[in-house]
Amino acid sequence: MVILIYRVCFLHYMQLHIKLVLAAKLFNEREGNNIQAIYGTVTTGTNWKFLKLIGQVIEIDLSEYYINNIGKVIGILSTIVTEKVL
Repeated sequence: MVILIYRVCFLHYMQLHIKLVLAAKLFNEREGNNIQAIYGTVTTGTNWKFLKLIGQVIEIDLSEYYINNIGKVIGILSTIVTEKVL
């Protein structure tokens, strides 16, 4: 499992973050690491968005999560860390 977190402006860097997730997948494939899912988080520090790459499919959570609901943000991060992809 790889988790990438960056503090950036959402609109300008979501595309860059997708490229970083794809690069992480390529790197791990070349290193012989069998990683089923790569997760990404884009954050301004107060606003959070999440994405996941499985195989050739990138899933982008269209919701935006806010630091004033920190329990939800931590819950998502906790789910990412404990999730087992088949």
